[in-house]
Amino acid sequence: MSIQPVQDTIQFVLSAEETVTNDTVKVVASIVALVTHDMTEQKLKDSIRQLTQRFIKAEWNFSNMTRSNHAAGLEQITLTATARVPESENYGLDRRRVEASVIEGMTIASHNTDTSPTTAQIEQAQSKLRLTILRKAEAERQTISDTLAAIYRLGSVSFNEGHGTQSNLRGGMVAMSASAYGSGFGNDDADEDAIGNAVKLVMQATVQLRISR
Repeated sequence: MSIQPVQDTIQFVLSAEETVTNDTVKVVASIVALVTHDMTEQKLKDSIRQLTQRFIKAEWNFSNMTRSNHAAGLEQITLTATARVPESENYGLDRRRVEASVIEGMTIASHNTDTSPTTAQIEQAQSKLRLTILRKAEAERQTISDTLAAIYRLGSVSFNEGHGTQSNLRGGMVAMSASAYGSGFGNDDADEDAIGNAVKLVMQATVQLRISR
């Protein structure tokens, strides 16, 4: 006499977490310049590069440039400069942007920073979390099959998106807690001392086991 399985399908939720430590900072600077109408494009670009390098020596990218006429008879130019820099550069930025603004008619009006993980770090964590959950699902499948004296197979694994309290960080992972362990040890030896900004990421998945016929 064969023993009938308890049920044909079994569904449960698994989760896994990964701590991502980011030791870089994205700096976004807003630049405003008043120039004469006869300033060449090349001279303007050279002046902007000189300004940003005085602020932080880095590979800067420029975007959102706009031109408009100023009441003083000059041309007003605004643009955004963005660079990803080592954590060690995240110190005294307000003072440094003011000190860098020595080119006549050109200034770094404001800046902001972002210490969240990069896209590449998030994608790498995604991959690791999916594999971790799949390993857990397979181990659970084997345990349940042995316990119920039946052979179950993985019917489906659905990685859930959109849960958590802070913000979705691509592909269903959520920052459940974030701690800025290090945010700017700005000294000559900072690279050795950098701790990084750690964010704990969580991924959940709904797993369904189905009886093998």
